[in-house]
Amino acid sequence: MKNKSKLLILLIISLSLILTSAPIFAENTTLKNDNEQISLNEGINTSLKSKNVIYISPNGTGSGASQVDPTNWNNAYSSAKSGDTIVFANGTYNDIRNVKGNYLYSTIINGLELKGNGDSIIDACGRGGFFETRGNVKLSNLKFINANTGKNDGGDHSEEGGIINNGYLTVENCYFASNVGWGSEGGAIHNQKTCHVYNSSFFSNTAKKGGSIYAEEGSELYVYNSKFIKGSSKEGNSINAKKASVNIYNCTFVNCSAKSGIISVKKSTLNVYNSKFLNSRAVDEAAAINIKEKSRVEIHNSTFDNLTSTGGKLWTKNKNGSGNSGAIRVENGCNLKIKDSRFTNCVAKMDGGALYIESGYITIENCSFLSNKASRERHIYNVAGSVNITNSLFEVINTISTSNISVGEVEKVEITVDDGTNLLNINVNVLLNNKTVIGTNDDVKDLENLTIGVYTVNLAQKDNINTNSYIYTQNYSLFSVKDDSKIDVPLKVEVSNITVGSEAIFNLTLSNDANGGIIEIIIENITLNSIVKDSKAIIKFAGLKEGIYNYSVFYKGNDKCNPTSFFGKLKVNKILTVNAGDITRGFNSGIDFEAIFYSEDGSPLKNTVVRFVINSKEYSSITDLNGVAKLNEKLKVGFYKITAINPVTGDNITKTLKIVKRITSNKDLTMDYNGGNVFKVRIYGDNGKLANSGEIVIFKINGKSYKVKTDKNAYANLKINLLPKSYKIITTFKGEQAINTIFIKQILKAKNIKVKKAKIIKFKATLKSSNGKAIKNKKITFKINGKTYSSKTNKKGIATVSLKNLKLGKHTVKSVYIKNTIKNTIQIKK
Repeated sequence: MKNKSKLLILLIISLSLILTSAPIFAENTTLKNDNEQISLNEGINTSLKSKNVIYISPNGTGSGASQVDPTNWNNAYSSAKSGDTIVFANGTYNDIRNVKGNYLYSTIINGLELKGNGDSIIDACGRGGFFETRGNVKLSNLKFINANTGKNDGGDHSEEGGIINNGYLTVENCYFASNVGWGSEGGAIHNQKTCHVYNSSFFSNTAKKGGSIYAEEGSELYVYNSKFIKGSSKEGNSINAKKASVNIYNCTFVNCSAKSGIISVKKSTLNVYNSKFLNSRAVDEAAAINIKEKSRVEIHNSTFDNLTSTGGKLWTKNKNGSGNSGAIRVENGCNLKIKDSRFTNCVAKMDGGALYIESGYITIENCSFLSNKASRERHIYNVAGSVNITNSLFEVINTISTSNISVGEVEKVEITVDDGTNLLNINVNVLLNNKTVIGTNDDVKDLENLTIGVYTVNLAQKDNINTNSYIYTQNYSLFSVKDDSKIDVPLKVEVSNITVGSEAIFNLTLSNDANGGIIEIIIENITLNSIVKDSKAIIKFAGLKEGIYNYSVFYKGNDKCNPTSFFGKLKVNKILTVNAGDITRGFNSGIDFEAIFYSEDGSPLKNTVVRFVINSKEYSSITDLNGVAKLNEKLKVGFYKITAINPVTGDNITKTLKIVKRITSNKDLTMDYNGGNVFKVRIYGDNGKLANSGEIVIFKINGKSYKVKTDKNAYANLKINLLPKSYKIITTFKGEQAINTIFIKQILKAKNIKVKKAKIIKFKATLKSSNGKAIKNKKITFKINGKTYSSKTNKKGIATVSLKNLKLGKHTVKSVYIKNTIKNTIQIKK
């Protein structure tokens, strides 16, 4: 009985589930308007994933069931269902959009994964965008190039970007280059819903807003470990967002240009973590981030370096830009938090080299502002914002004035400071010999009763009032209190600027009177010393990081000499992590280009995949143990701009590459038979310079091949000794071929004659050069009726033979000069 009751309950539950399933299914079915597009992939329940894999190649004709039997895009797209994966073989896929009549309509990708093999290129061929994505779509290991959107071509989404995301899009290990949308939003991606981008590169993309990516109202954008290089835009060279949420993690933005901002946000939320903004500019304002209209922005542990707001001509307006803010601009009540970030070498033509605040609520914590420039306030310019700055480091332009005195005199110290903002009021202690407080920067006292010696006056790093600290352009001022009974000695300091990882070698020269005295150098509170010997001393500093260092040199004096001192600056340059030069190479040389790549510590970047970009096409190569990467793509003859990109540091360098012809000076040749002429070419080597002697050049003419070595002047000469006619000569060297024509003129001539029968018939042949000059004393052989006669040409180039007893009829006579034979007839009449 209990078992029957359980069965009855199970039946009732099952029946209720069946009855409720129908309306649930109906709710997932939607009707389309006539104007809406219907995709073959659309309307399928994405929870029912078929997970089929379809393999394609650019010209595939197979079933698509395997890599060795690929189909093509059209077949794969028409048969794919939600959850399927289409795998692209390497190659170029031109314009994968739908064509209807004279118009192009976006292909809709719904619930698919499109997966490339690293060199799978989808080329829009400048005819609109790529496709629209709906549902869950993943793109991986693909390259997208040459989209051209923003024109009204009659198709869908003509005003939008290369890829239009209307679903949940994941982009992984993809490359977007030379996608243009001057009238559109998002040259590469126009995001309307949710988009995640991982480990991808965006190179030289362009749009009116968001050169690479545009985030539309209500959308979410997440970008991880990606690079944005070059490109241009009116607003947001790389990313533009309006009423959207944008999150950036571990990204690099380099060599970008825009009217305003690498990233531009309006009424949006933006979070930036561990990212770099490098070597970029804006012609209006805010080379890195432009924050508008109540946006909320947080920036953590990021670097802003070498960013410039030029104040040049605006997008399409006949006026100049403001030139405010080299890095970040805040306006209209926005909220901005910056933490653990660095602003260096940022330049504004007008106000705020690093940060320009029009209004809003700004918090700056544990940041550094160094080597920035502007007409006013090189670090931060605040108009009407509420700004709180804590635990941050500012470079201060200052002066500390002192003078050498004698015992009993008073030392007057004068201090000026400029903190590069209109916010901070510096209040730091002034120190004597880095110990005794002698006042503050606004109130320093004269120094009295000083004993003989060398003294320093410096400013304390920490502020007395707030929690910020300072780096000074002048750390110290040195002065001496002298004993008038001792002599003053000159101090010469020689040191060169270095790069990170190198030693700074100070060569110090005084005079022999200074021998035995101690001399010391102070850099960054590190003191090293030496004893003067033979009027000289050498002191070496190692382990210095990138930056500009103030150094102080102190000679302590001896029983003959007064103390003396010297103050100077040492620059430690960043290691250029990509090193290459302009290069010229011969065609098919085996190496088109090479560059050396380094880690940030200056060591070779070993066994790492690096990138080269030529004409928006990306190539990869692997560095060797010395950090050298070589590119060999058999580039055609011509000039190229090539960009080498270090994937670890984000550094890049652009150089000029010239590929030259191997075979030059090859000209068509017209000559006389047996004229002694040569056909010659001049050869260039692998290095793009004239080849060495002994290089093998192959000539092929008249069915025969000849190997000829180059001479010391890089010429290869082939003496031509062929019969009169026209020939094609093919020159081959290192895979390059050149084809020329050689035309050999006939110089031996004779006429057909008709004569009456006689005992002796005279027959003549003429030997003259093509310019009509007679060739004399040359033997001409005549063959007729099995007999051979010969005669030499006279001063007029005529050779004559007497033929006896020729019978009636037509006779063939052959005239031969060396190997050249011509035929004529002699007709004997009654």
